[in-house]
Amino acid sequence: MREYLNNLTDRERNSLVFMAAVIVLFLLYFALYRPLQAGNASAERSIAAAERVFETVQKAAQLAKAAGSSAQGQNRGKDDRPVRVIVAVTARANGVNITRIQPAESGSVTLWIDSVSPQHFYAWTAQLGNDHGINPIKVSMQKTGNTGSVRVQVQFEGPSQ
Repeated sequence: MREYLNNLTDRERNSLVFMAAVIVLFLLYFALYRPLQAGNASAERSIAAAERVFETVQKAAQLAKAAGSSAQGQNRGKDDRPVRVIVAVTARANGVNITRIQPAESGSVTLWIDSVSPQHFYAWTAQLGNDHGINPIKVSMQKTGNTGSVRVQVQFEGPSQ
């Protein structure tokens, strides 16, 4: 290989060096810069989505607080139906599709929702708390793709008497 390079003219050697430099720059651009740039753009999109979710949660909390202070629990505890029935009926009325429901011996009920908009979910839980005194005690929420909907697992506790 060394003999081959020694037999090349200066112009041919310079051309090879230039070509090697171009290849190195090409590899650096596509192997380092572009992936970093794409990761940065993805992170910015994730931050924007998280900010939108935060704003939605904040607005829903304000609405729930306002609804709770105006209702003052007027209808709480007047429904004799089991918690799971009240939860299922109000969910259907609010357009929330429950995938699975699991009552517990303690009177609480755990349910799973595969896809719901955060606004519908928060409005529904606020209604359950205001109208029936049924409040969530544990909520797990995951974003489902770029649709703006979430997957929810929530545990409700019956009205405290």
